Amino acid sequence: MHLQDQGPERPETRVPPPEVTKPSRMAAFGWMLLSAVIAESVTSFVLPSSSLSPVAPLVHALVLTLAAGPIFWWSASRFHRRAQQRIAFAALESGRVAEIDRARFEMTLAIGNIGVWEMAPATGAFFGDARWAQIFGFEPRDGAFPVDQAVDRLHPDDREGAWTTHQEHERDHTPHYEYRFRVRQADDSYRWCISRGRIVERDGEGRAVRTVGVTIDIHDQALREEREREARALLGRIMELIPYNVFWKDENSVFLGCNQAFAESAGLTHPDEIVGLTDYDLPWSVEQTEAYRAEDAKVMSSGEARMHVEEAITNSDGETSWVDTSKVALRDLDGNLFGVLGVFADITETRMRQLETQRLREAAEAASHAKSSFLANMSHEIRTPLAAILGYADLLHDDLVTLPEAENYVESITAIRNSGHHLLTVVNDVLDISKIEAGRLEVAALETDLPDLLRAVESLLQPLARGKGIELRFDLDSPIPTRVFTDPTRLRQIVLNVVGNAIKFTELGSVIVAIQGKAKGETTLLCFDVQDTGVGMTAAGQQQLFEPFGQADASLTRQFGGTGLGLAIARRLARLLGGDVQLVSSERGQGSHFHIEIGCRVASDSMTEHLGGQSPQGGTSSCNPEANSLSARVLYAEDGPLNQKLIAGILSRVGARVDLAENGEVALKRIHSATEPYDLLITDIQMPVMDGYELARTLRSEGVQIPILALTAHAMPEDRARCLESGCDAYLSKPVDRAALLRNCNALLSGNRDTSDSEAGDSENGDSEAVA
Repeated sequence: MHLQDQGPERPETRVPPPEVTKPSRMAAFGWMLLSAVIAESVTSFVLPSSSLSPVAPLVHALVLTLAAGPIFWWSASRFHRRAQQRIAFAALESGRVAEIDRARFEMTLAIGNIGVWEMAPATGAFFGDARWAQIFGFEPRDGAFPVDQAVDRLHPDDREGAWTTHQEHERDHTPHYEYRFRVRQADDSYRWCISRGRIVERDGEGRAVRTVGVTIDIHDQALREEREREARALLGRIMELIPYNVFWKDENSVFLGCNQAFAESAGLTHPDEIVGLTDYDLPWSVEQTEAYRAEDAKVMSSGEARMHVEEAITNSDGETSWVDTSKVALRDLDGNLFGVLGVFADITETRMRQLETQRLREAAEAASHAKSSFLANMSHEIRTPLAAILGYADLLHDDLVTLPEAENYVESITAIRNSGHHLLTVVNDVLDISKIEAGRLEVAALETDLPDLLRAVESLLQPLARGKGIELRFDLDSPIPTRVFTDPTRLRQIVLNVVGNAIKFTELGSVIVAIQGKAKGETTLLCFDVQDTGVGMTAAGQQQLFEPFGQADASLTRQFGGTGLGLAIARRLARLLGGDVQLVSSERGQGSHFHIEIGCRVASDSMTEHLGGQSPQGGTSSCNPEANSLSARVLYAEDGPLNQKLIAGILSRVGARVDLAENGEVALKRIHSATEPYDLLITDIQMPVMDGYELARTLRSEGVQIPILALTAHAMPEDRARCLESGCDAYLSKPVDRAALLRNCNALLSGNRDTSDSEAGDSENGDSEAVA
């Protein structure tokens, strides 16, 4: 059987049903009434006598029947014709409905691209309509053809399944069978189709005789389904690969699904096992479960996401872990809420590392604090006796230097002074490198007379070079600005360290320092090239040259001494000032070449100076004649008898009248009770009963404006800041250089109280003169 396509729909032909008209009904009624009158008249005529009344009804009926006969015959024929007309109309109406149904069926097949087929399994005969032929790529056929021709059009992987599915339907007597397959097209591509069939006739043994079915092109749908499967598979792979636990629940906090990671964390084998469970079914504690469900409800009710919240999870065994959790509400395409999605990552190890890092940081800070305290105490314990040693050595030297018979004593005192200054240099270096490593060393930007600073540095270094019989020359190869903004103390320290190091390791020849200025944008680079003819270094020694306590050669250390801190400090200070210290070259037995760069800003009123390549000789005196006299009444608060005598002796020698107080409380009473006001207060910081900080704060709170100079054996940056904050006007660290002491006293007495930055910087390094 081959189903043909129907032709165009024929115009509707509707025959109205036969109806009995109103005139014919009236005629029949009138005839029946006339028949009744005639029958009554005949009966009265024939049977006039009442004695015959028993047969009167019979006669009356007979007459009525004879009279009404034509009427009944007419009515019956009329009814028969009417019935025939109704039968004919019903037949026409049924044909019209069938025609409409066929048209509707054909339209449905066309819209759905559905092809109809029929097969005789026993003979292999196959029939297909035009639409089926179009799907399979055949020309429309009127007759049957072998089913193998249709099977050859299937994808090789789908052919066996087509027969197997039909055989299972035949064997199991299922209502129908269904099979998806791919059909080869004319261009050798394949399209997805589906066939649904049913055995409609079997033989006596139950074998299929006739199968009818449809084939539908579902290629677009299959592609969509394939893309959806691929997307789901990709999402599944991503869910399994991401190192996070993912879950989703419905609006009642019942689990809808999860990934493998979450399943394992919940003690499950496979994600499918989570479906239908709640947090109460998982190994969380009751408190944790209730907290989770409350969070779910809050996210769903508010619609606000809960992102990256770190929280602790305690399971039923009491074990605690840390997770980073995020939750968002789930909505369908219409915006209706249907659940919550959660993601969390186990950050227990990260949290433990953070706690360990915090613990180590706290331990490091405690160690740094302990180190700082140790260095401060060491500074105090070393500087206090050094102050007495150097101070009394200076006094003895001044007393004996003019006596010819005391020449030997002068040499001994000079040796004591030099040894004390060397020890002070070591202490300052250790403090500096400690402050640099702790990030607590700060540099200033003060307006500085650069030529004067360089002359002063050379004047300090020339005695060392002359003592070794070598030449030291500072050459200004190009104009340099006269005034710059830099940290003069640190600049002086850098040059002293590098050039002093060159002098120390040079026995014969010279040390040449070439200086030039290079403009670099808004700043100027001060460049120092230091070349010596000293011992030089090996390649191995150069590797650790700038490391703290690192030295090029242990044998040289034993020969020349030193701590190995000078160059390390110089480089780090230079970098703090926007520059660097580098080793350009060095050869064992030939000498070394160092390059220093310092960044600075040129002052607006600066000029340039060029000394014609000549070395600036002579330097400047650290203490002018005016600084050697001090006509003032001074109160000195100090608990150490040696330092009391030392400072009082220095000040008395230049004309000052000095009163002593053993602590801050006594000093405060002397100031209050003095009939003649004191011109200057010099106070130690560390004293019993009342220290220097409290003394200064008390005086300032009372409105006493006496100049205050603080002396302390502590030399850390916070000590200087604390002194100034408490109300002191200037600050010097012990051991106090006599020239620096007198210079600060004169500055304060003259009303210049802005000396703390520069002078404190000098004092932290024992003053430049003391370092030399």
